[in-house]
Amino acid sequence: MSFAKCLLNKILQSYTVNMVTEYNNLAISDFNKACPVIIVLLKKVR
Repeated sequence: MSFAKCLLNKILQSYTVNMVTEYNNLAISDFNKACPVIIVLLKKVR
């Protein structure tokens, strides 16, 4: 029982880490796409 629990925890942990990593990668790529737009907007405001 404890072995199965341990295994399940490991799987859940790695799954969660992968989810967080994926989310961070998406956020970073979205930010990189938005960056030029933000810079243009800032120049227009000035």
